[in-house]
Amino acid sequence: MKVKSFTQTCLACPSQWEGILEDDRPFYVRFRWGQLVIRVGSLGDSFDNCPFWTGIYNEKISDDLDSLISWEEVNTIMEVL
Repeated sequence: MKVKSFTQTCLACPSQWEGILEDDRPFYVRFRWGQLVIRVGSLGDSFDNCPFWTGIYNEKISDDLDSLISWEEVNTIMEVL
């Protein structure tokens, strides 16, 4: 998945972003308690509907106390999805 634009929506814990993919679908990323979740919506979806979007990645990648991840780390994962 290639990212067109994104905004970090939480600067503390959890690490969190919203954005648009190159195909204009919205996406949401959240990292909390070591769990990285990436969801993708359909064209025209509102970010308010994010809980109902398709989860394309949901993995525990760190320990339970970890809630900080860089965009570079997230983007590396997204590029291979």
